[in-house]
Amino acid sequence: MTEVPGAAAQLMVLYCYLRYRQAPGGRTARWFATSLTVLFFTKYNYFLLLAVPLALHGWLGRTARQGAVGRLTAAGRWARQVFATPTGAFIGLYLVFLAVLTVTGGFEFDVARQRVSVRTIGSTGHVVLYVLLARLWLLHRRGRVDWPALFALDPRVRPLLLWFALPVTVWFASPYPNHIRDFANLVVNRPTGEPTVVAGVATYLDALRGTYFYAEWLLAAAAIAFAVAAVLYRRQPPPDAVADPGHPLQLAVVAVHPTRFTRFLLLPVVLLWLAAAGEVGRWIAGSARRRPRGSRRRWCSCRPGYR
Repeated sequence: MTEVPGAAAQLMVLYCYLRYRQAPGGRTARWFATSLTVLFFTKYNYFLLLAVPLALHGWLGRTARQGAVGRLTAAGRWARQVFATPTGAFIGLYLVFLAVLTVTGGFEFDVARQRVSVRTIGSTGHVVLYVLLARLWLLHRRGRVDWPALFALDPRVRPLLLWFALPVTVWFASPYPNHIRDFANLVVNRPTGEPTVVAGVATYLDALRGTYFYAEWLLAAAAIAFAVAAVLYRRQPPPDAVADPGHPLQLAVVAVHPTRFTRFLLLPVVLLWLAAAGEVGRWIAGSARRRPRGSRRRWCSCRPGYR
């Protein structure tokens, strides 16, 4: 089981993200990209559980002045622009194909008297990946990819392409073993554990009260501190600002995932403690700043033996 290494890799990513936010530059961006690669190869679904909150936090930060309606409008406009291109239309059709494949369970057909079975993404994933890579190479050869403008968008773009996207793409492109199929099977997985979402949530709550927290009051205190941090999301510094939306997203994914084991709660609990501890630390720091100057000296002078 890789829950503990996964939680450690998750904390490493958050630490590298914090270091980048404190000192943006090529070196910290490379460490951030490398930490994402380590987390991905530790376990793919753990990577997704943190990559989505990170992307959401970045998007919320870039669109902070637009509001909810402006964000939805901009997202819809961007989606239309992407799917209007040949590459975007190809990806959209493939996503529809995957949805049909998931709902129907696959299909079979004959080609040159040979029976062809299409049951999983692994059968078609390599074809689509190779087509997309060929398309990217063709656009690059024709000078239609403005790499300098792309790198200028964010200092992390180039390190992410070199230190994360490149090794992961090479890993996916390997024809044997079929890593695309392995990735899909591990992320989706088969139903085990509690049979329903409601039963799974009840089991997870019991595990939180009895396994992850030694007392119910401690769980309640952590939940209250996290709720306060979530309400004050816009004032939170990284990585707490990632943990605030990340924790409920991870909990939701763990709850609805068909494989339901209590050990999967470790990753959300790490983000819960991170956000709660950060909020408690800010309460303590705020109370120290509000304390009148010299009050500590007057308190200490009353203690026996103080000099």
